[in-house]
Amino acid sequence: MRKLTLLILCLLSFPAPAQKSAARPESRNPQAPPSAAQPVVRYHYGDDPDGKLGWADPNFDDSSWPLAYDGQFPSPPFYSDGMVWMRTRIPVSINDHEPLAIASLSPARGPAVQEVFVNGVGVGEDGSFLPTLAPRIHPRTLVYALPAALAQPGVSAVVALRGWSPLWSRNPRYRNKVTFAIEGARMLEVAAQADWATALLALIPELLPYLLLFLLGFVVLWLSSRSRSRELLLNALWLIFIPQSFTVLALLINGFLPTSPAWLVVLIVAIGAPSFFVGVELVWTTLELRDRLFRALSHFSWIASILGFEAANLLHQASPLAKVALFCQDGGIVLLNVIGMGASLWAFFVLRRNRALAAAFALVPLANFLAFAGPSTAIRLGSISIDWVSIGFLSLGLIITSKLVGQAVKEWRKSGDLRVELNAAREVQQSLVPVVVPSVDGYEIEAAYLPASEVGGDFYQVLEQREGSALILVGDVSGKGLKAAMNGVLVIGAARTLASEQLHPGMLLNRLNCEMTGSLGGGFITCLCVHITRDGSVVIANAGHPTPYLNGIEVETQPALPLGIVPGEDYPELKLHLKPGDRLTFLSDGVIEAQRASGEIFGFERTCAISGQSARSICEAAQAFGQKDDITVLSLSLAPAGVFHP
Repeated sequence: MRKLTLLILCLLSFPAPAQKSAARPESRNPQAPPSAAQPVVRYHYGDDPDGKLGWADPNFDDSSWPLAYDGQFPSPPFYSDGMVWMRTRIPVSINDHEPLAIASLSPARGPAVQEVFVNGVGVGEDGSFLPTLAPRIHPRTLVYALPAALAQPGVSAVVALRGWSPLWSRNPRYRNKVTFAIEGARMLEVAAQADWATALLALIPELLPYLLLFLLGFVVLWLSSRSRSRELLLNALWLIFIPQSFTVLALLINGFLPTSPAWLVVLIVAIGAPSFFVGVELVWTTLELRDRLFRALSHFSWIASILGFEAANLLHQASPLAKVALFCQDGGIVLLNVIGMGASLWAFFVLRRNRALAAAFALVPLANFLAFAGPSTAIRLGSISIDWVSIGFLSLGLIITSKLVGQAVKEWRKSGDLRVELNAAREVQQSLVPVVVPSVDGYEIEAAYLPASEVGGDFYQVLEQREGSALILVGDVSGKGLKAAMNGVLVIGAARTLASEQLHPGMLLNRLNCEMTGSLGGGFITCLCVHITRDGSVVIANAGHPTPYLNGIEVETQPALPLGIVPGEDYPELKLHLKPGDRLTFLSDGVIEAQRASGEIFGFERTCAISGQSARSICEAAQAFGQKDDITVLSLSLAPAGVFHP
């Protein structure tokens, strides 16, 4: 089913080519016999649906069946019914304390529909065969309970697998491999559940960049409504569709979405068609290409690919029509990538305009070609696994967004209509600095914010956590204006996502730093992350931000670099315990760096002297001294016992 899921990349403007999955044959000696450590696996094309041929019978003589070297057996020929049987012997674990079960340890490389027999008895089926065909994606271990006394501990059992392969996988280069283990049922179930949970948790960091692009898409959509720019509108829609496509793909290949043929047809039409259309129009519009023939051919390519996919997905019997459908499905993708690369190169070398955008648009076809040709298409960034196609799309999304937004800002300035930018900035600012400070049980929280211009890069957030605790973020994005505010939106979106994982402040800053490095256009972000609980426990981690004050005394936090400079930076944590009436104050460098006309700065001593005052008083004092930068102050006090502020 992996190739089927790769076709979901068709949901994107430049989808991946029909990439070969794990079915690509491994280098081996075709005459080499299986090693003693490997069980003998034999396979046979065709079917024995009623058992009359005895292919599931443990006493059946399968010596005439072909031998599957390295446990791999090729998919059935294209012009066949798609059925294949596999037989092997598996040792049964010695276990006298609990019932036994059989686990399919690598189902992702097996047929799309599977039925398992142990010693001639059917023990489980995943998916369903014709006439009610329902293929499945098998991302993780499948466990089937064994009837009592079906398998004897310490004695090998005969395992037979009856499988069906869809049309797209009936290719000699596709090789199935399914391995089994017979152990205690409870142990196998626990392992399978852990496998499922691990896969779900692994999706969160992998999908986080697409969540940021998704949020950015709505910001750009708002900007496009103000500027009435077709390029920005197409860019916004493209940014919104990309995360949906990759999210659906990730959920699909990990088994979190249904994979019935009807569902996939609806999915492709609902998300794929708009994504394709917007992608093609975005390229031709932003690169100012005039060739109507290739523009129409691009649209024809994705339409042919979608129709081919749907036909191949609904046709279950091999036929010349099915062969044509598969060719259209893969050929349309390849043609679309070729046209996209050609259009980018033409704009870059011949037209010589919008060259930055032309180079950016070439990233995705180039990534697809690398993914198609390379032996491995995935790289790892810490715990995150990402392939070349994803890297291409993420890079393209950031580049074209920054470029088009920059062009829109220039146009606003040229026309003298700066109100559009300022109104947009105010909307962005509301997401950085809440109008109403959220309340936290047991605490009195006060915040004040004075931007140096219409919009600034300071931000603070109060995020609820479990058991009545809260996470507080106070930060400052380098630079000013809309760009700083946009970067602030990115970091807040990432922080909100990571906060749902209940991370400690140090780990949250570490993860934020990894996400922000390379995404801020050479800028950086200082940030304090604080976790508070009802009993007054406080944990603080600092990423280059001015240190907080406790009851008018500076709290010495361990220094660390701001976010977005060096990946892998560690952020030590400091633990405090507040008593009723204690006041903890956080502020930005706009207070310390306030400056009079004479050049005298407010400084640390004055800041420390007024740090025990209210947030509003601190802001007004710095502003009166001479505001040069955004001023943000947030203070919190632990209420007396028994007093809570809902």
